[in-house]
Amino acid sequence: MDHAHIITELGHANITRRMLATHYAVDSEDEQLVRHIRRLLNRGDLENWKQRVHALWVTERSGVLNDAILGDVVHDEAMEVRTHAMHLLAERKDWNKTQQNWVLLALHDDHPNVQRAAANALSLHPNENHIRPLIQVRETTPDNDPQWLYGMRLALRNQLRDEDSWHSLMGYDFSEIDAERIADVAMAIPSESAGDFLVWMASKHEVKEDSLLQFFRHAARYASREQLNNLAHLVPRKFPNKSELQLELFQSVRQGLLERGEGMSPSILNWGSQMVRQIMQKNITSGETWSYHTIDGVKNTPNPWFLQVRSSADGDRDSTFICSLPAGGESYTGILRSPIFKCPEQMSFHLAGHDGYPDNPRQKKNGLRLVDSISGQVLQEAYAPRNDTAQPYTWNLLEFTGRNVFLEIIDADEGAAYAWLALGRLKPEVIPFPELSPNEEGKRLVSAAQLAGELRLNQYIPNLKEWIVGPVPDASVSIAAAKALSRLDEANLPARLSDLLQHSGKLGTAITALRKAMIAETHTTQRALLSEMVGMLPLRYQQEVMNLLSNHATSTGWLVTQIKEGRLSPLTLRNQVAYSKMESVVSGDVKILLKEWKDSLPAPNHLLQDLIERRSEGFDFQNANLTNGRALFELACSQCHQIAGEGALIGPQLDGVASRGVARLIEDILAPSRNMDPAFQVYLITMADGEVISGMPRREQGNAFVLADASGQELTVNLSNIRTRNLVSQSLMPDNFDELFDDQQFTDLVGFLLHDSSH
Repeated sequence: MDHAHIITELGHANITRRMLATHYAVDSEDEQLVRHIRRLLNRGDLENWKQRVHALWVTERSGVLNDAILGDVVHDEAMEVRTHAMHLLAERKDWNKTQQNWVLLALHDDHPNVQRAAANALSLHPNENHIRPLIQVRETTPDNDPQWLYGMRLALRNQLRDEDSWHSLMGYDFSEIDAERIADVAMAIPSESAGDFLVWMASKHEVKEDSLLQFFRHAARYASREQLNNLAHLVPRKFPNKSELQLELFQSVRQGLLERGEGMSPSILNWGSQMVRQIMQKNITSGETWSYHTIDGVKNTPNPWFLQVRSSADGDRDSTFICSLPAGGESYTGILRSPIFKCPEQMSFHLAGHDGYPDNPRQKKNGLRLVDSISGQVLQEAYAPRNDTAQPYTWNLLEFTGRNVFLEIIDADEGAAYAWLALGRLKPEVIPFPELSPNEEGKRLVSAAQLAGELRLNQYIPNLKEWIVGPVPDASVSIAAAKALSRLDEANLPARLSDLLQHSGKLGTAITALRKAMIAETHTTQRALLSEMVGMLPLRYQQEVMNLLSNHATSTGWLVTQIKEGRLSPLTLRNQVAYSKMESVVSGDVKILLKEWKDSLPAPNHLLQDLIERRSEGFDFQNANLTNGRALFELACSQCHQIAGEGALIGPQLDGVASRGVARLIEDILAPSRNMDPAFQVYLITMADGEVISGMPRREQGNAFVLADASGQELTVNLSNIRTRNLVSQSLMPDNFDELFDDQQFTDLVGFLLHDSSH
C-alpha cells in the first residue's frame, strides 16, 4: 500500500480509519514504512496532531522509538500528543531516570488530561522517589475535578503499598495538610506501616471526628501492637468528655482485632473497662430518665426520638424539641415517657408535627398525654397540630395538682409521610429534657452493657441487673444488659432469654416474671422463677424459649424437666432446629426420651401437608387484604427477605416469587426446608465450650466467622473456638408459620407476595 496514503490515514477524522492504518503499519512488517513514519515524527513534519499520536504508537509498537524522539513528543504543543506520551510510558515495564522526570514534570502540565495521564503512569510504576512530588502536587489538585483527584489518590496509594516506601517518609517535615493527604490513602493500604501512620497522625494533628473512626478502624486491623497500645491512651486524652465517640472507636478497635484473630492487650482492656465504669456511674435507674417504649400492635422500630431545634409560631427559632422525625425514619414509632413529677396547676408547651395526610381526617395517633403514675389514668391529651411550625398549648390542671404524674409523647403513625411529632418549650420546667438525644443515649448504654459482658467485668453485674428491671431510655438497653449478664454468669438460664424482653407489651405478666428470674440471687431461685414463667407463655413463645435454651447440655436438661413436669408443651419439639441442637448435646436415656416424645406427637408431615393442600385449594386473591399483607411481611419476613427493595437479604430475594405459582409459594412458606436452595443451608456449629450455634454463613473476616440467625441478626464467632461445623439440609426460616397466622392473615400475606413480586 502507498506510504503516503497510510500517512494520510493516520490523521483521518474517523478514529476507526486511523486505527486501521496504525495496525497496518505495525503488522505489515514494512520496515521502510516504519522508518519513514519515524523520520517524519522526528523532524516534526506531521502537522496533524492525530498523525503525531498514531505515529508515536507505530514507532513504539515497532520498537524504534528512542528517547530523542520521545523527548520532543512529551513537550508537543498539542495536549493530545502529550497525553498519549504519558499513556505510552505507563505501559512500559521500566523507566530510566529521564523518562521518570518527564512523567513527574507532566504532573504540572497546563492541561488536566496530561496531568491525569501522568498520575495514572505513576500509579503503575510505584517508586519511593515519587511520593514527595505527588504529595506536593496533591495540594494543588482541585477538589471539583474527581477524575484528577482520583488519579492522584490512586498514584499516591500505589507508591505506599510497598512497606519499604514508608521509610522514605522518615524525617519528612509534614505539614498538617501533607499528613492528611497521606492518611487519606493510608486507609486503603493493608499494611502495618499504614496503620501506624494513622495512629501517629491522630496523635500529632487535629482530625475531624468523622475521619477518626475510619482511621482507627483501619489501625485496629493492621497497626502494630505498640501503636494500638498508644491508641488506648490517646483516645481518652483527646476526647475525655466524649464517651459516645470513645465507644465507637473502641468498638472499631475490638472488631479489627477480632478480624485479625488477636486478643486485646492490657492497655486496651483497661481503656474499655474505664469507659464502662464512667457510664455505669451514672444512675440511670433513679426514675429521672426519659424511657422509650414500643406500642402494642405496631411493628417494633428503632427509637425515633431525638433532640432538634425547631421554629415556633411566636417567632422563637432557638428552642430545643424532642422530635420523632429522624433522617429516613418518619415511619418509626414509639412512646417516650418522662420521669415522674408533681403535677403543677397549669402546664404550657408547644407541639409540632402531623397526624396523617392533611386531606385525610385526624387519626389521633400522634400526641402528648399526661398520665397518673399510680392508676395509669390519662388525665389530659393533646394531638399533633398538623403543622411543621410548633403551636402553643395550655392545660389547666388544678384538679390534679400535686399528683405524681408523667408525660408520654406518642408517635403511633407508621406512615411514610406526615407521621411525626415534636414537643418543646415546657413550662413550668417540672422535668429537664434529656442531655442526649434519647435514641443516642440508648445506643450508648447498649454498648456499655455489651462491653461489660465481652470484657468479663463481673463487678458491674449489679448495674446490669438494675438496667434489666429499672427504667431505661430504650428497651434495647434491658435486652443488652440481659445478654451481658448471661455472658458473665453462664448458669443464669433466664438471662439467656433476653430476646423475649422485646415482647413486654404482649406478655406483660410473663415478662415481669422473667425479669425477676434474671436478677434473682441464686441459680436455684432463678430456675424456679423461670419454670413459673414458662408455664405462662403461649406455644409460640415457648418455641422461642426452646430455640434460645437448646444450645447447651445444662439448659437442654432444664428443658427436658419442664416437658416432663408439664410446663413446656411437647409440641415445641416440632421445631426441627431446636430439636437438632438438643439431640446433639444430650446422650443416653435423655436422647431416647426426646425421640420418644417427638415420635409420639401427631405426624407433623401429614398435618402440614393437609394444611398446605387446604390453603392452596382455598386461596382466593380477591379475599386478600394487601395492606394487612404488607404489614405482616414487615413484621415476620422483612428481617430476612427483601421485596421491591424493602427488607433484608439474609434469605432469598422475593422479587418475582409470583412466578412460582400459588401452590409452590404456599408450600415454600409452610415447609421451608422441603425445597430449599443449597445456597441457604444452615451450619450447625459446636464451640469449644460445648455451646451449639446454628446460622447461615455470611462471610469470614480474618479469624472471625459471621453467621445470620433465625431472627436475621448477625452473630460473630472466633474460628479458633469452633470444635465442629456441619451443614444441615434445613432452612433457617422458622417452620411454624402455620401457628403464626390464621387463615385470613395467611391469605393476606400470600396475596401481598403475589402482587408485589409481580410488579
